[in-house]
This record gives sequence, structure tokens and C-alpha cells, in this order.
Amino acid sequence: MLKYQKKITELVKEQFPVSDVILTIPPDSKLGDIALPCFQLAKELKRSPAEIASRLKDKFSSVNFIDKIEISGVT
Repeated sequence: MLKYQKKITELVKEQFPVSDVILTIPPDSKLGDIALPCFQLAKELKRSPAEIASRLKDKFSSVNFIDKIEISGVT
């Protein structure tokens, strides 16, 4: 999983000029393997979390090691 975390971090930084990307493990495995809280990015980028999540979902939809992407908790 560590290899994928590094690749996801690289992909996020390709899309947005951020200083740090923090990935988390959801508390419930039904929610997925990895989570990317966009609120931290929104603060740094001065954009809405929904806009960031949508852009990342579009970018990551073609990544072969990601099976499914869901946006939750943002409106």
C-alpha cells in the first residue's frame, strides 16, 4: 500500500501546488483503503473542497491501480 500512497501523493502534487499531502486510512474498511481529506488542500489553495475533490476524481479515474473513487463529506 505504501507504493500506492506515494504515487497518489505525486499525482495530487501534479494537479495542485501544495506543500504537503496527507492521506489517511478510513476508520471503516467499507469506506475504502485510502482517504484524501481535501479540506487541508482547500485551505492552502483557497478553493472549495468539492472543486478539488472533483478535479482529482477526474484525474484519478484513469489510474490503473485505483478501482473506485467516491467523493463524500463535501457539498
